[in-house]
Amino acid sequence: MRGLSGFVETRQQLLSLKPNHRMNWIGFAVAHHLNSDSSKAVEVLEAYEGTLEDDYPPENERYEHNEMLLYKGDQLFPPDGIGIGIVISPQGIFCLVLRADPNFDDSPWQSVSPEAKDFVKRLLNKDYRKRMTAAQALSFGNNQELHNARSSFEQARFNLVTSLSHVEATKRYEFLEAVSATMDSHLRYFKQGYELLHQMEPYINQRHTSSQNQHETKKPIDLLRKVDGNNMCADCGASEPDWASLNLGALLCIECSGVHRNLGVHISKVRSLTLDVGVWEPSVINLFQSLGNMFVNSIWEETLPDDNSSADGSDTSQYLSVSKPNLFMRILVYFV
Repeated sequence: MRGLSGFVETRQQLLSLKPNHRMNWIGFAVAHHLNSDSSKAVEVLEAYEGTLEDDYPPENERYEHNEMLLYKGDQLFPPDGIGIGIVISPQGIFCLVLRADPNFDDSPWQSVSPEAKDFVKRLLNKDYRKRMTAAQALSFGNNQELHNARSSFEQARFNLVTSLSHVEATKRYEFLEAVSATMDSHLRYFKQGYELLHQMEPYINQRHTSSQNQHETKKPIDLLRKVDGNNMCADCGASEPDWASLNLGALLCIECSGVHRNLGVHISKVRSLTLDVGVWEPSVINLFQSLGNMFVNSIWEETLPDDNSSADGSDTSQYLSVSKPNLFMRILVYFV
């Protein structure tokens, strides 16, 4: 079971991290109170009160500020925990006590004057437009009715808090253990998440590296040359063609690409497999993979005589002089 000293250290660390957070001050005082160190708890409350503005606190702190004024002159309480009991739990009981509406029909409110009851109601009014300001509350400092109202309120507050704070030690430890278990479960959840992420880091890096390698290796020229017939120029048969005609769906060598370029883009739109990287979108690559030079030539050169073909590209200039006019005529007839 976790000791109370550890609880005090935890509250102190939270206060050092966020000193402007009022609940961290209250939590630190709670820790000292539960650790049977009422004097330290009172010192923390005094330090907390010093952080509040005396004249005009912010709207979100004015309610708590006014509540602090009710026992401002009685902070050095005896070690029985009368005043400290109001901050027994920063997450639950503290807020419950501060925001509880006193039942003026119960004791000891019957003996309090209507003016004193009205003062308490105005001081703790949830509506900031009707709530008494700190300056107005301090102006009643010498009023006997204010003293009666403060005493009655603190007595009612003490009765409420002591019923929650003065419990058996075992139940108090059970409460702390329950809070600690809840916090530990959340911390354990995040810790397991980070550990799992750390374990998956090699696989993530491997996947990232593999994706990069695939992106680097999957170039258009590498993909299209694997198609049947694309290892040679569709016209002259030269090896390793690195140009293509987007209109005709064929791969060409650099010499044949020049002839195709002279035909005009409306006949043959020539692009490089290595330089014009923006042209080779996935849809265009898929189209060329479904065609290939062998299939394209079976259509474009269906009626071409065998003696005009060049399989090895040994005499490219002669082939171009013979076949290109025929090719131009076939393309022209096809499109017309």
